[in-house]
Amino acid sequence: MSSIPSSKNGIITIPTELRDSLSCLDIVCSDIFETGDPEEAKKHEADFLKGAPLKWINLAEDENSPMVKRDGFNDLIELIKRKTNKPCLITDVSLRYQSGSGGSTLAMQVLWHFRKDLRCARVIDSDLDTKELSKQVVDLFLLSNEKHTKPNRKTVLLLLDTRKKINDLPIKNIIWEDLIDEIQKRRINTETPAVIILNCIPTDFTLTDTMILPPKLSEEEIKKFKEKLLQQIRLQKKGHWKVTTINLFHHKDSGGSALAREVLSELREEFTCETLTEPFKTDIAENKDEFARETLKDELFRVYETHQNTVLLLLDHKDDKPLHYLIKSLQSKLQRADQTDHPAFIIINAVSKSVVRAKDNVKLKMELLPEEKDRFAQKKEEIKQKNMEMSQTFHAFNIMQGGFQKKDAEDLITKAMVKYVKNHEEFSSTRLLSFLALINSYVPGSHLSKLFCEEFMDQTEQPTDEGNPTLETIMKPFMDLIVIFSEGDQKVKYIRLAHPMIAHACLKMLIEHKVTRFDIAQDFLNSLVKEDNKYEEARKWAEEAINRDPENSHIRDTLGQVHKNHLLHETGKPSSDINVCKIIHPKTSLNRTPLEHIEQEHREFISSLKGDVETKYDFFEWYLAFSRQSFEKEDPNYIQKEVEECYMYYFKMDKQADKITLDKNKNNYSGELLYILKSDISVFDQYKSKIEKPQPDSESQTVLYILANIICSDSGEQFEKIKEFQARLQKLWLREMQDRRPEFYLLILLLFWPDDVQPAITNPPNLEKCVRKMRHSYKSKYQKYLRGRYLLPLFFLAKQKGLQRLIYTLKLSQTDLERLTEGDGSEEIKDLQRINGQVRDHKVFAITGEKQIQVTPHDRASVCKQGQVSFYLGFNIRGPVAYNIRYKYSFEDYYVKKANERIKQKN
Repeated sequence: MSSIPSSKNGIITIPTELRDSLSCLDIVCSDIFETGDPEEAKKHEADFLKGAPLKWINLAEDENSPMVKRDGFNDLIELIKRKTNKPCLITDVSLRYQSGSGGSTLAMQVLWHFRKDLRCARVIDSDLDTKELSKQVVDLFLLSNEKHTKPNRKTVLLLLDTRKKINDLPIKNIIWEDLIDEIQKRRINTETPAVIILNCIPTDFTLTDTMILPPKLSEEEIKKFKEKLLQQIRLQKKGHWKVTTINLFHHKDSGGSALAREVLSELREEFTCETLTEPFKTDIAENKDEFARETLKDELFRVYETHQNTVLLLLDHKDDKPLHYLIKSLQSKLQRADQTDHPAFIIINAVSKSVVRAKDNVKLKMELLPEEKDRFAQKKEEIKQKNMEMSQTFHAFNIMQGGFQKKDAEDLITKAMVKYVKNHEEFSSTRLLSFLALINSYVPGSHLSKLFCEEFMDQTEQPTDEGNPTLETIMKPFMDLIVIFSEGDQKVKYIRLAHPMIAHACLKMLIEHKVTRFDIAQDFLNSLVKEDNKYEEARKWAEEAINRDPENSHIRDTLGQVHKNHLLHETGKPSSDINVCKIIHPKTSLNRTPLEHIEQEHREFISSLKGDVETKYDFFEWYLAFSRQSFEKEDPNYIQKEVEECYMYYFKMDKQADKITLDKNKNNYSGELLYILKSDISVFDQYKSKIEKPQPDSESQTVLYILANIICSDSGEQFEKIKEFQARLQKLWLREMQDRRPEFYLLILLLFWPDDVQPAITNPPNLEKCVRKMRHSYKSKYQKYLRGRYLLPLFFLAKQKGLQRLIYTLKLSQTDLERLTEGDGSEEIKDLQRINGQVRDHKVFAITGEKQIQVTPHDRASVCKQGQVSFYLGFNIRGPVAYNIRYKYSFEDYYVKKANERIKQKN
């Protein structure tokens, strides 16, 4: 009962001591449930069909009673198969799913499928310790936790299905880094992944989705893509958003435009269909387009008002900028319109691209494709024959089989239930139902422990002659909608509603009987969590928590929230604004003046804020310039606007003086010089002219002066300009000053990076030393603020000469950036220069002549073994970075590798 795949294509037994030590993992053994109890399996099947989580024993009976596999099953299988041959330490495949669509079930089906080929395990996430988890995963990969034992290696397929975050970072990101640390600590080199993470991500597809249509698809593949586009449109029509979007990125030769128009033609009876081939420009700085934009918005709104039906709007163009303005303006217009139960606009944003990259993910939605409907219909007949008397209680299956219709869930709420709620609002049974409805609506899949619920009942229910009534007895009016289950081998039981759509239906019913979400949440907190809202008490607890964990930014933020809410209460301001500055400086008529009683009471505090605001303004400029939330996710645009608005409150004289003050301060921060380029390079040219004559001994002015010239350089720049910059920097470098900012070292690297064409300067700075100093400077200046954020590449090394060999990142296309950061080592970026390097002990070095300069790999997982490599060189605020690492194979290595791949395919 403890066999798993061996490295020699057989199976091997896990040593008992090792298996006992893998407490973070639910391992799917090759021989699990080969001999089981049919009656027990039948009971678990019934629980699952009603709405309890899937168990491995359900899958063990799959041959006798095949479970329906959703459309993404085969796609996930193929993706994982491709990943098993990828040369890297770890890799991942994402399953994005709507809660209630069967995502967790699908992921477990995939693990079950691979249990005899890969070492499959699911993360047990209660009290998750990511470092201990990573150690155990590597133990499973090696089939050993002892250094002296000969390892038996086999890729681990790790299912991660949890909503937990650590310091606002997805748990997968933390586990990813911990796994690499553990692998490198054990000095493991590998040609294929040690771990493939199957990462399940709950996603709401009712607001937006991105679909990618590559070229050269077969007729059958195009037909399937079209069905998925129709699926997404119908899914969004069920949602509550007023304006929804579908980004349809298609290769210019894929026929994407024709396909989109064909879909519109088929849906003309169901929607009001409109097409725009040349949408307005998105540059809001051009006043001449203002009238055109307003006219278009009004025309579209009139179309909706006339038909009172969802407008399916196709934007067919080549502009890959999101049409934020159109969406925002339509939303503002609709705020004044009557509420409806359907979206006003579904926008298909069809963008033609010369390069289209397929994403490594599978999507599962609460809308069935035609083939899925057929499979579910067949399964329903089979279930009826086997479980005639019980099949009506299989709510989770029936809702899915019916196509996730709201009516199916609402019909489960009987008149008797409604009457009971109406007459017994204060009963613990109704209150517990409301708690489950609330949490299962907002956090689908969540549950309460049965013991916890029983303790709540004990506090509110009166004992009978027979003693305290059981939970099942008390909840009898609603037991048809509830599932009670345990997870894994645990004896602890949990309780939840059978499906998120049932939770929505219950919540709707409760609200109709004047039980608001706020009432439920407050009752839940008071009854089960017992929170205390007194500000003084809250402040004491927050300060105590900070004393216990001084470095935890979340605890510090909690104290800030306490003070902010106290301030809101004192000022009587109903706003939920994140800015104390804006609370104290509200807008009154045309002027911004402080409230008198606040000014009198806190005059000294307000005065002290002025310097603080200026510092924080500086902070946000470099914070937004050097980093973002993640590579895929930018920071919201409003942050920069809010920062500048707060700054203006505290440095207000007159409107023109405000602008002068703001511009003057912007000149002092290199972060701002980089940030403003994101909107308009012409604005940057204006700033460049203001710093043309820096003080020779001023390091900050010199940095700004050179940085501005690099960013604005054109093809006419000569080597003389570079010599001037090098001379200025070399003079400053020789001072050996302490406490320098990373920006100075960044310029040293950019201007002195070895170049065969560029004349060598006498006694140049030591670049190895410069990299070390830059990392130390980053650590002291920025690390504690940027920890956990993605550091943006600022420049890349190009093939050109002079200043032209330094390409500012924003001059690269989005497609090239995606290929640099997401592609494998086979990518070729025509304007950038590949440089030679070497990997030793999982460290990457750039080899330039006799110099060996350590660089940071952008993707640590791609550094999987020793050897010669090449890569594209980029620079962020921490130092030089190797992007898109490619190993150099000898002819012998290449043919051996290909032969092994062919042998694997035959087996």
